[in-house]
Amino acid sequence: MEIEILKATKADTDGISRLEGMCFNHPWTKDDILSSFDNSTVFFIAKCEGKIVGYLGMQITLDGGFITNVAVDTEFRRQGIASKLIEALTHFCESQSIATISLEVRRSNLPSQQLYLKLGFINVGVRKNFYRDPKEDAIIMTKQV
Repeated sequence: MEIEILKATKADTDGISRLEGMCFNHPWTKDDILSSFDNSTVFFIAKCEGKIVGYLGMQITLDGGFITNVAVDTEFRRQGIASKLIEALTHFCESQSIATISLEVRRSNLPSQQLYLKLGFINVGVRKNFYRDPKEDAIIMTKQV
């Protein structure tokens, strides 16, 4: 199975939207995704045989980036796709002189926290009751690029 990592375009919105609906309790709408392309957000997608099987979005603010979402198709998890997406994003940030990347992750999402730690992120704080359905704290993690 060959996975290709690409910078997304607006033409990829349907595939990103499909993953949103599959992976999140409160998915972004297609309109949310489309408008994000115009609001300093960059998306990377993972494709397998022409199908979008993973994506990552990052909002850019000055010399920093904030990862909005990372999602991988349930059939393609545990195959290194999220790592490849974050590595591609890191290279992009280096090329754009973006100094830090931050994200929030559910306190209970230990596999994702372990992945982020492995990729150089550190735990820098907590947002109390940040998530809903179920209500849960967010761990704030940051990586220096």
